[in-house]
Amino acid sequence: ETPIDHDEMLPEALVVAAHSAHLTFNPETERKCRDRLRETHSNDLIAILDMLCAADMDKESQQAARTTLVSQYRAFPTSAHLQDHLVPALNSNDAVNAELLIEVTDAIRKRRQLAPIEVTARAHALSNLGRAGDAIQLLERSLLQYPDNARLKAEEVLICEKQGNATRARQLLGDLLTSPSKSEADFARSMYVNIAA
Repeated sequence: ETPIDHDEMLPEALVVAAHSAHLTFNPETERKCRDRLRETHSNDLIAILDMLCAADMDKESQQAARTTLVSQYRAFPTSAHLQDHLVPALNSNDAVNAELLIEVTDAIRKRRQLAPIEVTARAHALSNLGRAGDAIQLLERSLLQYPDNARLKAEEVLICEKQGNATRARQLLGDLLTSPSKSEADFARSMYVNIAA
């Protein structure tokens, strides 16, 4: 037994090690990390690991991992780990997932500020649930904090365009197209092509 065996960070370290082993095609190390993780009874972290590892698997495996992750969240809704990993796993185009995404991001907002990727996911979910006005308000508030975030601007473009507010969509898209950032301008061009198509 080593000092790390008593460290509260051990389960998280085991998830990182197991996922790294998975990505580097080292099944023996992944198995050992998973076995040790099971000993810690960290079912929430096991569900997160399964979701991370399912990213390169077939759709059925991804759905099974997502279902397990949601079940773990339902059992432990205050788990920050589950909240943080559930947002990118949910499909905001699906009404049930969109409702859950709103619930999860509400919980996250009680303990910290949403990251831009979480803001865009929440805004997309709000829009798909018929709450485009709330989505646009959220994006505009977030743009005050992250004025150069192309993803936030792009999400607002898409929602404005979907709502028929072509003037605002064009203005935001123009801002992106004329951005000094090459990546933002390239992103806006590809978005423009997709909207025009």
